[in-house]
Amino acid sequence: MSPMNNDDAVQRDPSPHGVGRFPERFPGMGDGGPDLLAEVADLRRRIHRLERIMVAIFCLVTATVLVAGAVLPMYTDRDVDTGDQAWSVVSIAGSALSILVGAERPDTDSPGVQALFIAGFLGLNLIIVLLLLVVFPWAVIGRVSRNQVRFARIVVWLGLVGSVVPVLLSLVASGSTDSEAGWGGAVLFVGMAASLVIVLTTVRPRAAGDGAEVADGRWRSAGGGGSTSDGDRR
Repeated sequence: MSPMNNDDAVQRDPSPHGVGRFPERFPGMGDGGPDLLAEVADLRRRIHRLERIMVAIFCLVTATVLVAGAVLPMYTDRDVDTGDQAWSVVSIAGSALSILVGAERPDTDSPGVQALFIAGFLGLNLIIVLLLLVVFPWAVIGRVSRNQVRFARIVVWLGLVGSVVPVLLSLVASGSTDSEAGWGGAVLFVGMAASLVIVLTTVRPRAAGDGAEVADGRWRSAGGGGSTSDGDRR
């Protein structure tokens, strides 16, 4: 009787995994591979879903801060005859629109200053709307095109720079005896800073073969028993 070598012992072992047999690391190969790959795919889906939920909550909180900063007064004019007049980003934009349609006459004689004032606050309101309705949904999605990423970054940087103006108006009002500073400018700046964090950390360009869904599809196809070549893995 010839001696039995180690290879024969491994091949004749009736245990499920075999003595000395190690599961392969590649999808679709090795004992227990499909079950392991299914668990990995499920874990990836759970992590991706949890990440999207956290981003959505952060976007919702930031959107609330932006809206609050837009409607809270930046400063309040004190006038004994006409009464106090509170000015926010939204109210100034509404006043600018009334000037454009001719329903209100401007208090300044400089057309250049008037046009710059109108364009600045109308543009700031437009940026807030774009952040709420366009950029934040992209952040929840997470992976968008490169043009969308570029557009989102331009919008949020313009918003951050534009929100400095309400802060300056509040600071000017705090040192004046005819007006009183408000919190609108500071709150809006905080919202824009949080929006910048959202865009820079969550809105990323989508690449070929990227994303949790594509990866899950590869895991599922591999776990179905099909072999994966070296070229496919690359």
